[in-house]
Amino acid sequence: YFGKPLGAIRSLKRNLWIFIELIFLIIIAFDFFEVITLP
Repeated sequence: YFGKPLGAIRSLKRNLWIFIELIFLIIIAFDFFEVITLP
């Protein structure tokens, strides 16, 4: 019975890390484009 909850938590952690990395990439990309668009 403990296998499925552990697997769900593990996959949730992995998805959460992917989500956080995507947010960081988007923030970095927006900062980069702001630097480019500045005169």
